[in-house]
Amino acid sequence: MTQLRPTERIRTPRLTLRPLARADATRLAEICSDYELARMTSRVPHPYDRDSAEAFLEYLETADDENVFAITAPNGELIGNAGLTRTGLKTYELGYLVASDRRGCGVASEAARALALYALDAFGARRVTSGHYVDNPASGRVLWKTGFRPTGEIVRQWSEGRKGHVLCNRMALWRVS
Repeated sequence: MTQLRPTERIRTPRLTLRPLARADATRLAEICSDYELARMTSRVPHPYDRDSAEAFLEYLETADDENVFAITAPNGELIGNAGLTRTGLKTYELGYLVASDRRGCGVASEAARALALYALDAFGARRVTSGHYVDNPASGRVLWKTGFRPTGEIVRQWSEGRKGHVLCNRMALWRVS
């Protein structure tokens, strides 16, 4: 399989998605140190510090099945990240997180939609999957606005921030041929 690497910028009306870089470590640590954010993700541990950010960025340099973009505001400030993980032939998992001061204003929806379309167009994905914990309906609304629809599956999924399993509603976006 071809390695995934964010090599280009994806522009939306209000955002730029660009490759996540080592220079983002300090700001990434600030964003991810928020327990409310960590508890709603599968992979962000709590507590989260600069060492955690640097380890994640180092991991991404060699990961051949992930493509993670920085979400930046018009002034270039890092306000979150969004990524795709290859989970099968022509299938990708979408994940995203947004800084607490930028939630509720459409950033997650705009970034998630741009990245889902990128998966369909650039990678030729047939299906993009994602999910949201049952106690995080806001993320479900983000996915719905992005075009994802429930698969009918509710699974127990690990949350590194909570250090435990949480019920997760699975959703998917399919390529319409």
